[in-house]
Amino acid sequence: MTRYRVEATEDHGYWCLRVPRIERATQARSIGEITVMAKDLIKIMTLEEEADLEIVYTNLPREVAEAVELKRQAAELEARAMETQGIAVKKLHELGVSLRDIGRLLGISHQRAHQLVKA
Repeated sequence: MTRYRVEATEDHGYWCLRVPRIERATQARSIGEITVMAKDLIKIMTLEEEADLEIVYTNLPREVAEAVELKRQAAELEARAMETQGIAVKKLHELGVSLRDIGRLLGISHQRAHQLVKA
């Protein structure tokens, strides 16, 4: 699956979407439409059924851009934490740590720790 950068710029109630990799642009009426419109454009131009998108918002006020970036980083860190949490639970369980203590240590319930041990 190819990764495409989509540059989204707000323009009087619309979002202008530029995809540098294919040197084409389209527009969306709302942020909710950005992914659909960008994927449609890419599919039309490349015949690629699925595309991995990196949406980059341009020309936003500094505070807004910072908030968007921090939220993106937080989501990425949360995904990494979820991936490693299962491994950590199993390691601690192998070491003989109780499910309750595993839960307390990792900030999850002992029931969730049990589910991850069994997974």
